[in-house]
Formats: sequence, C-alpha cells, structure tokens
Amino acid sequence: MVFRGTIAAAPLLLLLVFGLAVPVPEAVELPPAGMEILDRHGRLLYQAIDPQRGGARPVALDAIAPALRLATIAVEDASFESNPGVDPLATFRALTQDLGAGRIVAGGSTITQQLARLRYLPAEQRASRSLGRKLVESWLAVRLTQSQGKRSVLEQYLNSAPYGNLAVGAEQAAWTYFGRPASELSVAQAALLAGLPQAPTDYDPFIHPDAAQARKNVVLDLMLRRGVLTQAQVESAQSEPLDLNERPFPLRAAHFVDYVRSIAPAGSARVWTTLDRDVQALAERAAQRQVARLAEHDVSDAAVVVLDPNSGEVLAMVGGVDYFDTAQPTAQVNMAVAARQPGSAFKPITYAAALESGRFSPASVLHDERTLFRTRSGENYVPENYDHQFHGPVPLRVALGSSFNVPAVQVLSDVGLAPVLGLANRLGLGLGGVDRYDLSLTLGGAEVRLLDLTAAYGAFAAAGMFHAPLAITRAEDETGRPIEVGSLPAAERALSPATAWLIADVLADDAARGPGFRRAGVLHIPGRTVAVKTGTTSDFRDNLTIGFTPDVVVGVWVGNADNRPMRDISGVSGAAPLWRDVIEALVRDQPPRTFQRLPGLVQAAFCADSEVVAGPECPAHRLEWVTGAPSEAARAGRSSEAKGLRITYPDPGTVIVLDPTLPNSAQQLPIEIAGDAAIGSVTITVDGSALDPGDVGERWRAGPVGWAPTPGHHVLRVTSSQGTESSPVEIEVVPS
Repeated sequence: MVFRGTIAAAPLLLLLVFGLAVPVPEAVELPPAGMEILDRHGRLLYQAIDPQRGGARPVALDAIAPALRLATIAVEDASFESNPGVDPLATFRALTQDLGAGRIVAGGSTITQQLARLRYLPAEQRASRSLGRKLVESWLAVRLTQSQGKRSVLEQYLNSAPYGNLAVGAEQAAWTYFGRPASELSVAQAALLAGLPQAPTDYDPFIHPDAAQARKNVVLDLMLRRGVLTQAQVESAQSEPLDLNERPFPLRAAHFVDYVRSIAPAGSARVWTTLDRDVQALAERAAQRQVARLAEHDVSDAAVVVLDPNSGEVLAMVGGVDYFDTAQPTAQVNMAVAARQPGSAFKPITYAAALESGRFSPASVLHDERTLFRTRSGENYVPENYDHQFHGPVPLRVALGSSFNVPAVQVLSDVGLAPVLGLANRLGLGLGGVDRYDLSLTLGGAEVRLLDLTAAYGAFAAAGMFHAPLAITRAEDETGRPIEVGSLPAAERALSPATAWLIADVLADDAARGPGFRRAGVLHIPGRTVAVKTGTTSDFRDNLTIGFTPDVVVGVWVGNADNRPMRDISGVSGAAPLWRDVIEALVRDQPPRTFQRLPGLVQAAFCADSEVVAGPECPAHRLEWVTGAPSEAARAGRSSEAKGLRITYPDPGTVIVLDPTLPNSAQQLPIEIAGDAAIGSVTITVDGSALDPGDVGERWRAGPVGWAPTPGHHVLRVTSSQGTESSPVEIEVVPS
C-alpha cells in the first residue's frame, strides 16, 4: 500500500518540481451580488441574486470577523499556517483511497487547494473528479502559496467559498443568514458559517436547523482543540440563539423597496436608505391591526409615512398591509405614493396662505353659515359641513381646529386660488396653476400623494422650512465605488416661522377641536404637544390623518387601493386610531417637547365672537396669539361688508316654482339672515315694502323668516335697527 501511494505521489512531486516556473492563471471572477438595499443602520431590506451563479460581496480579510477566520481554519485545514498549500499526509491518504477505488472518493483538500478549484480551474475541469484534476489543483495550491502568501489565500477563500442559499463568500453569507456584515459575526454565528461549505444543503439552517446546530458545535469543539477558544467561550457559543433572518433572501418594507428601486441611480449594487427598520416594523403592525378592526366597514388597506421634519428623511413607508397577498390584485400598489384626494387635510395649507397674506390673523372671526359662492366657471357652489349644521360666527382657530367647511371656502374665496396654490407648490405638492382648480380645492379637490402631504406638514413642524422627502443617502456599484445619487434637496423657506408656529399651535389645540370633534378624543395625546388634522372624502373613499411633533411627522391613509368606498368611516374613526398608535409608540420614550414660539408673538384678549379687543362690554372673551399689538391684529380680519347683515337664503338668481295645488298664502319661502352679534332687530323688505315687523324683529336669530311669495321678479333686502343694510338679493317666482 505504501509503495502504491509513493508511486501515486510521484507525478505530483514531479509536477511540483518542474511546474514552479509556470505562471498561475488568472482567477475566475466572482459572481455579482445584485442589488442590496439597506436601512439607515446598514440592516438588509432587500437583496437580488442571480439564481444561476449566486452572489458574492468580496471584502478585505480585516472586514471578516476573526472568529470566522479561526473557525474556518479549524474545520477546513488545521495545518493551514504551516503547510505549503497541500497537506502531504492528507494528500497521501486520499490518493491511496482514490487509487484503490479507481476514482476520487476522499477529500483531504487544504484551504488553498479548495481556493484553486473554486477560482483558478476552468469550469469544465472544476467539475471533473479525475486524478489529473487533483494533481493540477495541488500544483496550483503550492504556486498560490508561494506567489500570494497565506493572508491573501485565506482572504480569497473566504470570499469564494459556497455557503448555500446562493451566498458566495463570507460577507454575502453573513447578510443572507444573519442580516449583518461579516465583521459583526459572533463566535456562534461564525462557527455555523464555517461549517457550511462542506455540505451547504445538508447543514442549511433554514431547512435543517438541528443539523446546522450540531455542525456548529463540531466546529466549536475543533476550535477548542486548537486552543483558539476557551471552554467557557465554547459553552457560551453553544447556548447562544443564532437569530437567523426570517428568510434567506429578505424583502422587508416591500413597498418602500419598490420605491427605492424606482429612484435608485443606474448601476447601483448597494443602496443605503433613510428607513429605520424598527420604525417600519411598528408601523406595519399598527396598520395591520387597524385594518383588521375596520374589516366590517369594507376597509382593506392602509398606508403610513413617517418623516423627520427637520431633514425630510423617510423613517418608515408602509404602502399597504400585505404586499404578498396574491389574492389581492392591488396588494403591491404603494398607497403612500398613489395620488388620492386629501379631504380636509388640505385646509391647513389654505389657512397658512391666509395668514401669510396679512388679510387674516388668528384673531379673525369667520362666519360658518349657509353661503353661496360663485365658482370660476360661474356656477353656484353652496358647501356644507360634515355634520350638516352651521355654527355661526367662529374664531379662525375654531374654524380650522374643528374643520368647518364653509369658513375654509370663505377664506380661499377671499385670499384667492393663486396664493394658496403657490404655497402648496412651495410645500412640494406640485399642483400646478389655478386653471385646474376651484373653491373645492380647500376641501380636498386636488389629488396628492400621502408622502408629499406628510412632507408638507413637516414645514409646520420645522418653523416654515420645507424639506423634500429623502429616501436614499448613498449608493455604490459592484466594485464598491460611490455612485452619484443626485444633489440632496436643500431646505427651502416655504412660509414664515410665525405662520408655521400658529398653524401648529391651532392643530395642537384640543379645545379648538371641541366644537367639531369631542375633546380628549383620539386626536388628543395627554402630556404631549402634538398637532394633527384629519381628512375624509365625501364618498368615504379616503381617510387621512396627519400629525406632528417638533421631531417627527406621521401621515396615515386608510381606504381601499381599488378605490371602493368604505362604509361610514371618517378620518377620526378610520385613520386617526392608526396615526395615534404609531406616533404614541414613537414618542413614548422621548421627553415631551413643544413647538418653539417666536418672541414677536403676543397673547391678547378678544371678545368671544368678534375681533374687538376685549373690554368691560364683552360678556365673554378669548385669548389669541397675534403678531405685534392686539389692535393691529384686530384690523387684519375680513372686511366690514363681509361681517355685516346679509341674506344667506334664497341665493341670488333663485327661481321659486309655486305649487298649483296650494293657495299662494299657504306657501312660505324661508328667508335666512346672518349678521354679527351686535345687530339687533331687523326689517325685511320685498320690492321696497317691509314685511310685518312683528314677524321679523329678533326672530331672525332663531331661524328662517317665512314669506308668502307671489309670481314675478322680486328684490329682497334686510335692514337693521342700527341702519345697517344688506346687499339686495334678486329672485324669480313663477307658477308651475
């Protein structure tokens, strides 16, 4: 047997002696790793690998944990540091067994021989199990040791070894199995990886966890025998949970990953994003819980966006509750970047433009009453409130906080579409010009993306500075060279710090929400200063809630991605509970903070339902923040004509058709009147003739005043006892 082994070894010895001058061939290139998308902490969100070749991510030897280097030597090649590239005794034993069997049946390959086979043999020779291939492999191993040295050999091997699940090399394996770089592997994780290359399928920890654990313990025992670990270290590593990835090819934050892939620069192999995987996970769980609660209301989907208002960085983007639901054709539609109507969530932008114009102040009083507006196309537009009621004179703070519709339309009508759209576009909403919109804009008549609207609210939290949403911070190509990701958008001044603070202060005022919503409800977070606004479209297709602190802004959408209407779900009952779950979790461990008020804002007392600075004559008063002296702020309200006596019904140009089955005297036309609290009794005139004062007087405050109409053209007016007169309202009364 010894003689046969010596004869067998002779060709190898001759090859080694006479082949030393032959140059080593070029190494085979490693397969590309495809694209990796990482969160802000470097944790893997997504990885795409060629299923035919696998993927490698070569790194320097120093970027691989020492524990993995030692574990690999212990299990693969105990004499690695001293052998010339081959282990003569192991090679002799293997050759003897091979010759006896007539084919290769034994291993005995050193780390260097394995490297030679993996990287320096042609593919067709690599697959051969002939004695000739074994001899060439051994010759290459000796030459690699001589020409490149042990450190280079170990680095190349650790970057070339097959670890299963398409992972080539230690770095790729560390990400595949543990979602971390090879430099951060623990001893237990290193031992598991080191045991994989000999039989990656048999020891696959995703499929055969028990076999993988047993193999890991074998490697740990070998490391103990070599003296590179102590008994205590081995016992600790044996009991350590491995914390494997959920799947070998992770796809977390799937809608966000799709979004990043759509905007990543060409040639990106690794992309670092702003997403926080922990924030993403809590937002995903909260969205799934809320949709489950609302299933009986025909709600199937939700989206959540979490941003840093001071940088625009996207911390979480939940585009839907189940990206992998194959039964749902819209499951992969990203509702965080789908254009939908925002409902009343647009109103803060209207009010911010009004404050910026100087024509309104927080001290302004608006009139929530039936009002006819003329659209740009000349049509009549009579908005209604969500509760189908009117609330009379209301401070601007209450009108916005309680989300009354009529005052919001009044403000837009007075300020004009151009200033409101100008601000919306400065806030990144990209709505274009005035020719596309009308007064319904303030009630959500434009389609916007949740991502963009959440970023717009971020400007209220950031003292008026707008930061465009930012998802990618840097990118690299396959070789690790940086790729230009485009210039990071600079922050821009969208509105004044005073306006931003005032809007935030109103949206954080639970008392201002009281008339429209109940106080201490789902929008109120005790002990925290949190500004928030809801939105609901009129047909229940979209619910929104967007709210912010000085440090974070959270936008939520609830609905159906296929645009089906929900049943009886408003922003308060649909989106708001989800918003609260997310923002409460985010601020729970943070110290409470308030929005930084500017020195130029002062608090002044005003009469409750007017813009008059409070005095002894006020039965009740309210406090409001204003810029400069209170007297100056009081003059910033609406014009005296708009606040005076007026007829709110019938509308100008109304045509009344009489019922022929009833006498004219039995048919009553309701005349509705509005005016400031100081107005006393009134007289109604029809074509210059007054109705019976006993039928009017002070009754106008309680409701409509009836008038029996007669056929013809009529002019209606109202005059107060103080001499104030309304504008005329002309109507037609015709028989049927």
